[in-house]
Amino acid sequence: WFRDGDPLVKNFDKFKEKYGSDISLITLLSFKDSIFKHDNLKRAYQITEDLWKVPNFVRIDSLTNYSHTTTVDDDITITPFISDPNAQAWSQDYLNQKEKVAREITSIQNYLISADQKSIAIYASFKHVDGHESQTFKDTVAIVRKQIIQKYQADDLKIMLTGPAVVGTTFEEESMKDFLVILPLAFVILFIILSLITRNLI
Repeated sequence: WFRDGDPLVKNFDKFKEKYGSDISLITLLSFKDSIFKHDNLKRAYQITEDLWKVPNFVRIDSLTNYSHTTTVDDDITITPFISDPNAQAWSQDYLNQKEKVAREITSIQNYLISADQKSIAIYASFKHVDGHESQTFKDTVAIVRKQIIQKYQADDLKIMLTGPAVVGTTFEEESMKDFLVILPLAFVILFIILSLITRNLI
């Protein structure tokens, strides 16, 4: 499609190096109650922070680090939608206000938060790695399963992973499991067929 050294390809590679690849891992958090309960929001905040610590991620988009933009006349104000709980205690009034505002922000509906406000999606963009994408995806998915799912999974919180990286990794894992079952079974069937053939010949 493009000749070697094409400036458009070089610019695209620079873009991916800075902002990550177009492959992402999506972590879905589904709570039994509203996300705007103190303990639920705190866990969502901590999971987002922990995802930042996972190698190979260059960007994390979550409700808890979403930048809320408001305008008054000519003034444009950009503030974190959810404040750092270590810097500001979340009162019940604060949580109620955020719950109300979240319903009014159409850009995050069914993207960062579900309509019933019980589930959120956290999008993690991979660093651009030429030639080693498959192994990078496997390693990263394994880390997220161990450091996020095993750590935070609870009776009132279901954590699911999706996205191209997870689908590809899971498909390969399940294919290998099927292969380990089918291969011995094929040998058994082949042995039975050969036994019947040789017995008939004799």
